[in-house]
Amino acid sequence: MAEAHVRIARRVEAFATGQPVPARAPELFDARNAAEACANPGPDQHATIERLRAAGAGVRALIRSLSDADLERTAVEDTGAEVLTTADVIELRQIGHVRGHLASIRTVLG
Repeated sequence: MAEAHVRIARRVEAFATGQPVPARAPELFDARNAAEACANPGPDQHATIERLRAAGAGVRALIRSLSDADLERTAVEDTGAEVLTTADVIELRQIGHVRGHLASIRTVLG
């Protein structure tokens, strides 16, 4: 999740600055998750939490730095996709990604 947090933040930044937005490639999500699991078969819980905190701090700093104009800037994520604002991408992707994992995080943390 920490790695994806950083990748998604790069997308947010691309939206906000008017740079080309790379395609999302959802077909690669499972492969990236599997590669991360193989690279870290027995992750240390404290190290994982620190990775999340560091990634979160970077995301917070990025979002806080955005002006109203940055948040309103529009682009598309994929060819033929709907036009989104930077604020939409923050809500749908950055926050949505965390929400998508929230149940499993709560289960692990008890």
